[in-house]
Amino acid sequence: MQLSNTTYDLAIEAVRTLNRDRKCTFFMPSRFMSAEAALVGASIDELLAGILAPHGDWRLFFANSHDEALQGALKLVRHFAVLNGLGGREIWIFGAPESLIFNDGLNVVPTALPGFRVIGLSAIRQWLTGARLPPAGVVLTSHAARLLGTEPGLADVVRNMPGLLVSDWDDAPSDVNFKAVYGSAKLVPDVVLFGESLTRGAVPFGAFAMSPRAYEPWSRFTTGFTHSSTFGGNRLALRLVLHELLSAEQWTQKLALYSNDKSLREDHYARYVNPSVQSLYQLIDCDIPDEAAGSTLKFPAQLCAAESCLDAVTGAGAAVRGHCPPDIESAVLDVFDPEADYWQLLELELQRATGMESAFPAVSGASAAETAILLALSATGRRRVVTFTKNFSGRTLLALALSAIDEIQAPFRPLYPDVVYIDPSQPDAAAKFSTAVANDTAVVWFEYVRGADGLVLAPSLCQAIRDGRRRHGYLVGIDEVLAGLFRTGRVTSASIAFPDPDLIILSKSLSDGTFPIGVTLAARTVVDAAQRRAPRLVDALKQRCRNQLGAAIAVNCLRKLLDPAVSANVELAGARLSECLSRIVASSTWLARFHQAGLLIMLEYDSSHPLLQTGHSELNEMAVIVAFADRMTKCGLLPYMDQFTPPLTITRREIDAMILALETAFLRNPEAIIDEVLGKRAKLAAINAADADNPTPASAAKSGANFATPQPIIRRGALDHATG
Repeated sequence: MQLSNTTYDLAIEAVRTLNRDRKCTFFMPSRFMSAEAALVGASIDELLAGILAPHGDWRLFFANSHDEALQGALKLVRHFAVLNGLGGREIWIFGAPESLIFNDGLNVVPTALPGFRVIGLSAIRQWLTGARLPPAGVVLTSHAARLLGTEPGLADVVRNMPGLLVSDWDDAPSDVNFKAVYGSAKLVPDVVLFGESLTRGAVPFGAFAMSPRAYEPWSRFTTGFTHSSTFGGNRLALRLVLHELLSAEQWTQKLALYSNDKSLREDHYARYVNPSVQSLYQLIDCDIPDEAAGSTLKFPAQLCAAESCLDAVTGAGAAVRGHCPPDIESAVLDVFDPEADYWQLLELELQRATGMESAFPAVSGASAAETAILLALSATGRRRVVTFTKNFSGRTLLALALSAIDEIQAPFRPLYPDVVYIDPSQPDAAAKFSTAVANDTAVVWFEYVRGADGLVLAPSLCQAIRDGRRRHGYLVGIDEVLAGLFRTGRVTSASIAFPDPDLIILSKSLSDGTFPIGVTLAARTVVDAAQRRAPRLVDALKQRCRNQLGAAIAVNCLRKLLDPAVSANVELAGARLSECLSRIVASSTWLARFHQAGLLIMLEYDSSHPLLQTGHSELNEMAVIVAFADRMTKCGLLPYMDQFTPPLTITRREIDAMILALETAFLRNPEAIIDEVLGKRAKLAAINAADADNPTPASAAKSGANFATPQPIIRRGALDHATG
């Protein structure tokens, strides 16, 4: 998309204002209960209520792009269908959307994403005559929706389908076409899609609004985090959305009101966005940072006993240089040239840093993983993917197939079927891997340092992967979203074990805490082979998600990270934190062990205390994690539950303060800890009880949807500490 200078100016000014006001663009990925998010949710609800018939409050889920919003909506359609006993899971897309991921002309994509059918009127008529099973749901693209006024009876057909109706409003906020179609047809969609028209294409953005009926599958705390996107709901994109929805005076005045009125902000976020996020903030006694700069956060309600709080969340690793980098104005914003090709420059910088010849743009780790798998399937002409359990590559439909966690896959199947999962923690993992791979294997995909637990692939398994590659000719693809670009002290975490991979994905480490961006790096041989087999796909992937402002920000971030002082600092800070945590493990009965790779640290707790073995013992692990996270926060250190990802530029003084906070949280007043854990467990049990009073449809039991049963609340992994 060719953007005007004015459009870039709006985005640049938004970045500049956030930076100068010391407002973090990313905080908790997909969990950022900001004033902007609450106001956008309320504004979209008002916009839809003015066009459509009364429908109750609309809830808005934020995504990283229109394409990711579409996939999120399709997941909701499938979840709704199985919970309501609708039988089939096929989704009809009426009128091929422009989105690459469902473009019917690409022969690789339909194989990678089963269960979707791009249809016309004849298929709907076949359904009317009983020749087809009813679909799980229907998507009406903008083109197809306009046919509602010209095809007699079409609106009635769509209205009477049992599943959800998804409507794409791709030119919002202009309501000329949307109002004419749905107003005259008296047809109210269950889900409405929004995309980059709300940011004029300057910043990646997507969202889908859900009616109360559609939102029901995700309406409980145990299902409220079923879908996610790392940068979704970030302040930069939402400020541009507000600029499109409201006048400048309206949105600045309302934003000030929402920022200052905590109860209004929380009420509207719960009402129009996600009530589960509000419950999560209350559970962990957290609030929205009032200021953010570098490694420090300040909270308006004095959440911490300390004057400021050290940030070990940083958007789950998205702000590798900390929040509001001071050089971003002079190095990027003041010199940005709309006519320059910053993406080509980023590709060259990444080539120098990693040795990978080609770079494909993305808006998240999940979209980068999609691109990587599509390239692998195209380049090899093969279909099998071999990966490992406890990997997490995101929650979009193709990326979800790489995330071997049954409860996050089950509601959304069918997913890409030709995937083999190996448990790397088993002693015979290398032997099982060697048996699983063959000449039909397209790619072996993995996180070298797993985001779920911080563990590194065993040397024997790495050797088996290298040996199998020579024997069978498959590609090696590595997810470096969380551990890459010096999080472990090296350019890529896997570079020692795998010096010449075929595919690498990056995302958070390039964002500089400012802009939604990701990248798929590919060897030249992979791109050439894919180009021969699927030239249209490769050309489309090169343009998909391309954004010059995001690339300019990433170039500056990458250059700063390549300073040898950064890797030296990671080594020093990591060593000091390791010493501290080792002392705590030796002294504390609660911290059992920790897993560390540079400045990626996972804590493993012991929840076997005798006083925890009665009552709701199934909630013990999460209660301990939350209780100690609360303790650390009150001591001036904010963790991401049981994970630490502090900025790579953290100073020695800040490391001293972090160590003091850790020792205080774990070793001071230990007799009070059990009461704190029991208090958190009681809160978790109360949330579970509230969920039990809000059951999913009874037909879920008939359909065998055991994933609808409440799972242990936000257990490790459920908060998307990896790609997303």
